[in-house]
Amino acid sequence: MKNKKIGIVTCYMNNFGACLQAYALQETLRKNNYENELIRYTPIKSLVKYNIFIRIGLKVRLFLKSFKNVLYKFEFHRAFKFDKFRKQYIKFSKENYKKLDDLYKKVPNYDVFLVGSDQVWNPLIHNNQNNKAYFLDFVKDDRLKISYAPSLGVSDLPIELKNDMKTMLKSFSAISVRENTGKKIIDEISDIECRVVLDPTLLLDKNDWNKVAKNPMSDKKYILCYIFSDFEYVEEFIKKASEELNLKIIVIPLHARKYNFEYDEALDIGPSEFVGLIRDASLVITDSFHATAFSLNLNVPFYSILRNKSNEKNNMNSRINDILNSTDLENRIINETSINNKLDLNVDFTKANDYINTKRQLDVQYLLDSINLK
Repeated sequence: MKNKKIGIVTCYMNNFGACLQAYALQETLRKNNYENELIRYTPIKSLVKYNIFIRIGLKVRLFLKSFKNVLYKFEFHRAFKFDKFRKQYIKFSKENYKKLDDLYKKVPNYDVFLVGSDQVWNPLIHNNQNNKAYFLDFVKDDRLKISYAPSLGVSDLPIELKNDMKTMLKSFSAISVRENTGKKIIDEISDIECRVVLDPTLLLDKNDWNKVAKNPMSDKKYILCYIFSDFEYVEEFIKKASEELNLKIIVIPLHARKYNFEYDEALDIGPSEFVGLIRDASLVITDSFHATAFSLNLNVPFYSILRNKSNEKNNMNSRINDILNSTDLENRIINETSINNKLDLNVDFTKANDYINTKRQLDVQYLLDSINLK
């Protein structure tokens, strides 16, 4: 029954991966003729739809901070691009839920409730608690509740969080997650079969992404760097790559480090520009899962850095390891001992394309079947 109306609870913050996965999940459903909306709820205060005076005040505050720090400058510029992208490409609920209690007081009216991807099930980013909104706890049990590709972001959970999660998942009809580590936790606490599925950004192909991609930055060949971590060896690798390939560097700034070589900063960019910059790059160097996923999907040569040390609690390495293991491209991972290896831009994407295309069809069908369980 394609007349079912779907409400999606997911992350749509001013983060490239988060916003683009929200768009991709909604667009996948739209392409399959399902009416759907993102429920306008977020714990991110700067994105809550307050009255115009508060919104202006928040932007003025960010503008003033932008004079002090390049990261605030980057955040100030991109905020407007993210707002524009969401208004142009994402359909939201009319009702605005400013806090969790609002969802319980006035439950949205949808036939199906879907919790989407990104790290919405990671308690470490919710003050070491399970955010009940992302477990659809406010939804009555007579409505269909399903998940598509949420990430737990951790390899284990304290027993009290597992028990809390177990209780909330009992009312779900279908559960899928994004990583094998998440599946292990869910299998331990739930009797519902858990499936590992593609991140929503991989449910759309290159033709789909070309419809939203923009690249205002360069008419020359370049290396794109999108890096969260601050390992010194990464700077050495970027400089080496630039010199060997004779290519300019474009950096999307995520920390205050000033590299000891010339580069351009991509400040005034939003989700569309992010996709375009990856699509048109000669090489992508990143420790971001989503930049890795887009490089794979768009067949752009890349090197991935593992962001976290093995003993870190909020270890995000599994996301990159899982997707590169599945596509036989583990050799695209670099570390401190491999930065001196010969650079190779001739990436064989054959296995990656076959895997993603096949898995895309299976996971889209799984999503549609889940919607129609009742």
